[in-house]
Amino acid sequence: MLERILVAIDGSPQSHKALEVASEMAERFSSKMIVLHVLGEGEPSAELREVVEAEHLVTPPSYTSIPEWFVYPGLIVAQDESARQEYFHKIFLAAGEQIVRRGKEFSEDKGVSEVMTVLAEGDPAEEILSYARDRAADVIVLGNRGLGGVERLFLGSVSEKVAREAGCHCLIVK
Repeated sequence: MLERILVAIDGSPQSHKALEVASEMAERFSSKMIVLHVLGEGEPSAELREVVEAEHLVTPPSYTSIPEWFVYPGLIVAQDESARQEYFHKIFLAAGEQIVRRGKEFSEDKGVSEVMTVLAEGDPAEEILSYARDRAADVIVLGNRGLGGVERLFLGSVSEKVAREAGCHCLIVK
């Protein structure tokens, strides 16, 4: 029947609805549940940075002073960019850990007895599909972010790509 349920969450209201549905299914069928979050890339939003810093999950980088005689433009830019990218990754990691932890707690509170959490990095659709294949998921549950019209034609969406390419059942929760 449904031995393994993979639910992909990103912290959005739509993904919470998917978590609710997946939890109900896992509890009803005594299924194992996998809560997967794919870390963000690029620069996190100001809101995400504020939340992560306010909860003291990540400390902003501090820059050490370099002797003036050693400074040249390429060095400072490279050091600052490297520190900045590392800081962004830490923000996404801290937020991802919170998202899967809360997802697991929610599912356990709903009566799901076996919940595993996973953080992945990369293209969200590809990571979801890969993990579902590798763990022989019977169903993938995810929210629909609701891209419409022209955006969907050019960008596609994670839920559409997963539904189209999944080798198992896929439930998109609206």
